[in-house]
Amino acid sequence: MLTNPGAVPSDAQPLPAEAAALEEQGGWRKRRFCSRCKAFKPARAHHDSVTGRCVVKLDHFCPWVNNAVGVFNHKFFLLFVLYTFLQCTYSLLLVLSRFVLCAHAADALGCSSLGVLTALVMLEAILFGLFTLCMLCDQCAVLTTNETKIDRLKGERHAAPTVVNEIFGEASSRGWLCTYAMWLLPLRVKFPGEVKREVLGFVVPPRGSGFDPKRIDRGVCGDEMERGEAGGQRGEEGAELQAHD
Repeated sequence: MLTNPGAVPSDAQPLPAEAAALEEQGGWRKRRFCSRCKAFKPARAHHDSVTGRCVVKLDHFCPWVNNAVGVFNHKFFLLFVLYTFLQCTYSLLLVLSRFVLCAHAADALGCSSLGVLTALVMLEAILFGLFTLCMLCDQCAVLTTNETKIDRLKGERHAAPTVVNEIFGEASSRGWLCTYAMWLLPLRVKFPGEVKREVLGFVVPPRGSGFDPKRIDRGVCGDEMERGEAGGQRGEEGAELQAHD
């Protein structure tokens, strides 16, 4: 509910690899501009009308969690649905086992208290269990293809990184057992540096750096850009002083 689903910042810029291509097509403000957010819209982002922002890998808006489901909280949504389904299954099994026990021994402990509340628990377990099971089956395509529901509806295909699962993040260095264990726990999704930029489809420039994505190489960091801008400012100030003299 409180996790950032992958909202695109208002100062986001295209990746260096695609900045030049977008410039040849008239710039990202013509090709990748969200008229509602008034900001850059990455290729894999969609605008969510409920939250009023573009979200990377937007799947849908979920009223259960009161938030959009995107790249950073899709795992939490799936685990929430899975935990609910398992809880409903467990409750249903407990109620059925009690019914079976009381059918064979009516004088068993607790059989006299079976009534309306037990029937309600059983009904809710069946309804929510079937509902969450359908949702899990619907989300199986997301797990296997890394494509969201909106991508499938629009027929969009995007190249996904093969080194990570975009729902659960990078694998554990301790082996597949730890990897699956981490997938089943509500831990924050993590991506390697370059893969994260590829998945998000945007970069955020350092504040006051005069960032230009077309001139950025992979090895350039924010500190180097800031030092370059500071040196340029000192050079301009020196030229102004000479002009006054």
